[in-house]
Amino acid sequence: MEALLQDLKLALRQLAKSPGFTAIAVLTLALGIGANTAIFSAVDAVLLRPLPYPQSDRLVDLSATNAEPVRFAISYPDLLDFRGLTHDFTGVAGYSSQRYNLTGAGDPREVQAAFVTADLFDVLGVHPTIGHSFTPQQENDPVALVSYALWAQSYGRDPAILGKAIALDGKSYTVIGVMPAGFHFPSDGIEVWTPIGGIRAHEPQALTMRDLHVLNGVGRLTAGATLARAQGDLDVLAKRLQAEQANDTGQRRIIAIGPGVGPGGGGGGGPRINASSVDQITFNAQLLRDAAIGDVSGRLWVLLGAVGLVLLIACANAANLLLARAATRGREMAIRRALGAGRGRLIRQLLTESVVLALVGAGLGIVVSKWGLDALLALWPRALPRSHEVGLHPGVLAFTAALALLTGIAFGLAPALRATAVRIEEGLRQDSAGSTGGRRQRVQHTLVVVEMSLALVLLVGAGLLARSFAALNAVSPGFDTRDVLAGRIRLTPSRYPTPPQQKMFFETVQSALAGRSDVTGVALSETMPLSGGIRVVAFDPHPVRPDYPGPYFAALESVVA
Repeated sequence: MEALLQDLKLALRQLAKSPGFTAIAVLTLALGIGANTAIFSAVDAVLLRPLPYPQSDRLVDLSATNAEPVRFAISYPDLLDFRGLTHDFTGVAGYSSQRYNLTGAGDPREVQAAFVTADLFDVLGVHPTIGHSFTPQQENDPVALVSYALWAQSYGRDPAILGKAIALDGKSYTVIGVMPAGFHFPSDGIEVWTPIGGIRAHEPQALTMRDLHVLNGVGRLTAGATLARAQGDLDVLAKRLQAEQANDTGQRRIIAIGPGVGPGGGGGGGPRINASSVDQITFNAQLLRDAAIGDVSGRLWVLLGAVGLVLLIACANAANLLLARAATRGREMAIRRALGAGRGRLIRQLLTESVVLALVGAGLGIVVSKWGLDALLALWPRALPRSHEVGLHPGVLAFTAALALLTGIAFGLAPALRATAVRIEEGLRQDSAGSTGGRRQRVQHTLVVVEMSLALVLLVGAGLLARSFAALNAVSPGFDTRDVLAGRIRLTPSRYPTPPQQKMFFETVQSALAGRSDVTGVALSETMPLSGGIRVVAFDPHPVRPDYPGPYFAALESVVA
């Protein structure tokens, strides 16, 4: 320990003697380490860290698929059948997305919400911080759970919130509990949960018709069950239901597919349904973690690879700076060896200097990573699942410290070996006139060539990976988005209950906006392009017209494609 302290003191003195060299090396390393810390924090939160639920590896996402295959929601009768698979699941819960206009808590605003079955929180293993979750007897009652964030921001963490009424779409709901901080299931931003019975206001037959696919499902595997076994049992169930419906109508007659909000946040796009796939609905079980991540993992690994190459560039530059500096320290090393210092002792001292540089660079890199994280979340706000968990957590800081140590050794080892390889006699003559000037110059030129070559190769590699990331992340919408603003207006049903009242409101808004001098055009739409809000209803016309041919479904495809 005493020898290590001596090395640290000497390293700090040596670096303080060369402030210009130290500043350049630290800034170079700070950029590389900071970029890696920022991206690793996203990788850690999204890909490496388990979901924040007890035994989250036992949770599965349950959905329906067709022959194409396209994944979509399940029906409430399907959910009831899933609950019958007791040897596979200890519980199966359902949920569906919803939005409410919240009034009576400051300015009116829209909140993201979810209809949920009473057992959802038992299946997830998460319960309210204060109050209690829904009971089966409350699945049709006007009660609500609120998020910790909503409780803190709108109600000042008032414990008397329990039993109070809040107005959602003009209807009074009694608050019975507050969920823990950070709980947002099924997606980021969820602030209110209401019982599943409320879905009838939007789909009167949602809880009775098997062919109304309006729910997402989540189940918890039993201790002895595997995902493969559960999938096999779901396949058997799907075939039985297909056979039952084939005996009844020939094929499933109605499929209502809403966008929903899945565990990854964000709705799905409108699927294409055709005659060949309507009667081939099966069920799909997927680990909830995989469903939450979606297709974002590839983009994150590509981005991490790109910043990893940036760190290699930084290491190459730092190593060459140390090599150039080592070329001027030959006399110092020779004198120390002449006084009895062994080569191993000198290498340890030089590695201590490089590690100190890396640690200082890592400290500054943490500041850089904070800016990088803000930029990443700003550029990728909705597509990045679990974004609220991304941050400089202790595990990320430990990664940064380990990366700094590894970096310090990586770029410091070659210069240390080079500086201590000079023979004592040669090192003592190093500063003699004409002794080694030519050789030193050749070494420096070689270092410059090597540095430029490595930097060019790594820079090209980083650029290609960055281009791949941009290609994976960028999707052309197919229309010009320049100077186009979009907003959402949701009317409270109790205030605008009839279509004529709603029509008059929107016409007034459209006229007011069109009258502005800075607006060139105004349009209204029930669903925004690429918002995932498309809704598809397919049905079988054969019971009405047995001779009805396939062109109907071809026309349907042309509409929803």
